[in-house]
Amino acid sequence: MIEQDIVTKRQAKSPPYKAVTLALLVAILLLAFGLRVYRLEAQSVWWDEGLAAWAARQDLISSTLWCASDVHPPLYFWMLHFWRLVSGDSEFGLRFLSVGFGVLAVAALYRLGYALADRPTGILAALLLATARFALWWSQEMRMYILAALLATLSLWGLARIWRRGQTRDWALYVVSTIAALYTLYLSVSVLVIENLFVLLLLRRR
Repeated sequence: MIEQDIVTKRQAKSPPYKAVTLALLVAILLLAFGLRVYRLEAQSVWWDEGLAAWAARQDLISSTLWCASDVHPPLYFWMLHFWRLVSGDSEFGLRFLSVGFGVLAVAALYRLGYALADRPTGILAALLLATARFALWWSQEMRMYILAALLATLSLWGLARIWRRGQTRDWALYVVSTIAALYTLYLSVSVLVIENLFVLLLLRRR
């Protein structure tokens, strides 16, 4: 009877709590967007950004062959190629793709924090990433780093969901995001190694 009363009280508090969390998350995402779009054109295009813009203007085959001789996989350049058809060739337009990835990374980190701990942890993690200087830099460049960070976060979130529930959609999230991360930045393999070591550690403790 006492346990039932506790559950009932928690359920009664749950909707306002979720509403407050949602409001905070929306505010953080708006903050993240504002910080990333502010002075987006202030810095001149630097060498690596210029190469990315050049690759985006090529057809997919030429872009892929160029990536094969470069140090980065092709996924970001493919996405920038199609994004350019919408945004045009302006610095603001081409960099705006990274702004979108940056805001999505904040949302993804909230989900990861929530999955591993609770909503307040997710909110705090999202706020820290929204205002982190390195994340702002990455989100204002025509480079693949913020996309790789987003995909790595989604991969970790998928792994956390698999550990708890293991549904088909959890596996799909993990597999797709992990493969996409590897096609974005070769260093993403380090995330895969860490994930496997973490799983092995958890299995040994069982």
